[in-house]
Amino acid sequence: MKIPCVPKLLASELSTLVRAKRLLTEGQGRERMAEAIQRESEALHQIWVSKEFPDKMMAYLLQLQFKSKEPTKATTQSQQDILKGGNKARFNGQPKL
Repeated sequence: MKIPCVPKLLASELSTLVRAKRLLTEGQGRERMAEAIQRESEALHQIWVSKEFPDKMMAYLLQLQFKSKEPTKATTQSQQDILKGGNKARFNGQPKL
């Protein structure tokens, strides 16, 4: 079985990616599945607790806002606050797991 290249995977629908991941994982067996889940959860946790995560998440959300409908006055003010460094106050703690 051939696995398509990453850009082709990313261009597909989310349900296709989820189904492909599920099929690949199910073919590994229970021990390998448990190891993969543990490894992925640890990697995700490390991303969440990194110092760069809040800034990257806000940049991503701003990018989505600009792609969507015209921003409201409130979101425009929030964007200005973020650009001035105001996002530090919003993310004053790490995500709780």
